[in-house]
Amino acid sequence: MENMPVSAYVIEVLGLTVGEQSRLIAVWQSMPSGDAVSSVARGLKHIEHKPLTMRTMVTESKFCVDHNGVVYILAKYDRLPRVLNMRMIQVGDSALHVYQVKSIVLRTGSCKAFMDILVRIKVPFF
Repeated sequence: MENMPVSAYVIEVLGLTVGEQSRLIAVWQSMPSGDAVSSVARGLKHIEHKPLTMRTMVTESKFCVDHNGVVYILAKYDRLPRVLNMRMIQVGDSALHVYQVKSIVLRTGSCKAFMDILVRIKVPFF
């Protein structure tokens, strides 16, 4: 996929820059579940008859869910997106559609909403 529109949130979380990508993967679910990242990680762990290799890939990659339900994965190595491109993985009743993202553009009107939330930590003293 080329020139894929991505939110500012995903760009910030995964540390991406607009333009060419070699390690980025996008995964769509046919039936979105409550925890999209867990479903995608579980599906990736059990493909290719090489579960050990894929478990390592899952633990070494960064995951992020966009507001539209697409799970983006920043793989540690640029070989993995090419190997996984255009795969369909069955996880329960849902199908995961995996694509390599070759380049990204900033989605118009997107913001870093989750990144801009003010967090205050209060520590009670006894």
